[in-house]
This record gives sequence, C-alpha cells and structure tokens, in this order.
Amino acid sequence: MLLIRCLQTIVRFGGIWWIKVLASGGIGAAAVYYSKVREELPAWATKMLPEALALWVFVIIVAIWLIAALAFRLTQNESKQPKIYFEDPTVMPMIMGDPPNQYQTWIGHIRVRNRPISPAGEALKRAHSTVEIWDRARSKKIHTARGCRWTGNPKVRPDELPKFKEDILLKDLDANNALHDIDFLVKDPAESSVYAFRAESQMRFHLWKNPEDKVDGSEFWVHLMIEGAGLADAQGVWFVLKNETNSIRLIPEQVELDMAGLGTG
Repeated sequence: MLLIRCLQTIVRFGGIWWIKVLASGGIGAAAVYYSKVREELPAWATKMLPEALALWVFVIIVAIWLIAALAFRLTQNESKQPKIYFEDPTVMPMIMGDPPNQYQTWIGHIRVRNRPISPAGEALKRAHSTVEIWDRARSKKIHTARGCRWTGNPKVRPDELPKFKEDILLKDLDANNALHDIDFLVKDPAESSVYAFRAESQMRFHLWKNPEDKVDGSEFWVHLMIEGAGLADAQGVWFVLKNETNSIRLIPEQVELDMAGLGTG
C-alpha cells in the first residue's frame, strides 16, 4: 500500500510520462529482448549482466508494471472525483414578515464549491447535506439533521412537499468551481436555544424552527457534511458554534477526535 501511494504521488506531480516509458519501453525491452539488448551494450556493461534473466527477475518486472498501472488508474479516478471546498461559515440576519410585523432571526450559512483536481473533473450529482451538533465539553454527538437548505433551491407550499421533495433537498454541483450556498442553523433572538435548519422547516414551521431540531446549550462543535453520487465518502468541515443571548457565532476550527472514545446522543 505504501508503494502504491508513493507511485500515485509521482504520477500526480508529472510522472505519467516516466511510468509509460518504464512500463512500455524499458521494462518491456528488458524482459522480451534481454539478450539482444545485452549484446548491444558496451563490453564493460555486458560483463556485469547475467547471460539470462532469472525467473524472479521477471516476477519483479511484472509486479512493478502491475503496481504502476494500478497506481496510474487510481490516480486518474481520484483526480476526476468531485472535491468539495468549504468557505468559512457566516451568520446572516434574516428579516421575516411584512411591515409593520417584521421579525429578525439569525441564519448559520456556508458557501461550498466543487473543484476536482483534474480539469476534466466530474459533477457531484444529487448532493445533499447533513449537520451534526456535538456537545463540545463532553465530545458527544447530541443531534443530527439531514437535508439542510440549499439557499437557491425552490421553495414550495407545505402540501407540495411530497411532490417536489427532491427538488428542494438535492442539488447538482458542476465541476466549475461555482459557489453554492447552504443554510444549516436558525437562531431566534427571543430564545436561548438554537435550531438545526432543514429545508423542509422553512415550509412547515413558524420562523423556520422545527421543535425536533431544537438544541440547548452554549457551546458546540458543528460538523457539516455533503454527500452525493460520485463521492465515495462524505466530505465535511468542522467549526465551533457559540450560542449567545441574542445571536450565534461560528468559528472555524480544526477538530481532531478520537472516534473510539466518543458517544452519540
């Protein structure tokens, strides 16, 4: 596995031509036309080489070729896969209602982009997001909400949700580095709690607050993840959520967790 990773690195940083030369030229000539190649070498080099290649030499040559071919294929596939980049999260004010009965709430918001390594990269199809909220003091997951809101997706009436649910929850992210917006938290200044924000909550609940997504506390870790067709594993980002009296703060932070010692709520 280590050897494969090393070869992948060589390929990724411009070693494709060298691998092709070794696999199709140098190694192939040494294995098939060894005697002829040996005769054409200078006398001092001929004396250093055996008259015939031993079986174990051929085995090594084939093994090197197979590992190089596998590494090349893996690198090609990985470089085309969707790769999600997350910008720093922000807290945005949201004015709801019509004058004179307007009300301000706060929205946890983040922007993401799909930027594969290869210019010929693939789009991320049917992308959807999940937010996990962790008790920071206890390193314990206390809430999970799937289907956070893609800000640009359509909004419908509650009775239309079954018909248009996929249009609301899913989004295709083209491999063009374009920005896409996700809303994942709601904070009502009149409450001490904070709410995970699902797309459906906007259509179904007053001030977009689903009672099932209510979380109490003052400081959390937040793990926002994106999944979709084309991703082998979810890609995500961690940050700190500070739930204050009238607002919230989102602070980027590198979180390293010992998953073996963690619990879930």
